Amino acid sequence: MKKSLVLWVTACTMAFAGPVFSADENVSPGMGTAPQFEQMRADHLQRIEARIKSLQEEKACVHAAKNVDALRACRMKHRSEMKEFREEMRGKGGPGRPGFNIVPEQK
Repeated sequence: MKKSLVLWVTACTMAFAGPVFSADENVSPGMGTAPQFEQMRADHLQRIEARIKSLQEEKACVHAAKNVDALRACRMKHRSEMKEFREEMRGKGGPGRPGFNIVPEQK
């Protein structure tokens, strides 16, 4: 008796849970997220450009270095710039952090 009751409850749960979890499939992909996506993409490209600029500056510094101390100074300068960049990004929030609002793309 208990086995049949457990099986019946499990079957009902599975029958009703399927439509609940798949209800979001009827929403069209990207619905209402285009402005958010464009802003996210622009912000990401801006961060990439900042990193590229920093790397190019480090490359020029390394090319100009005449000894180990100058080379080490280039590296330390770049590391401090990247550390500031990371701290700034952590302050803004990111995936899994408060303040990060990405609407997942739906299939």
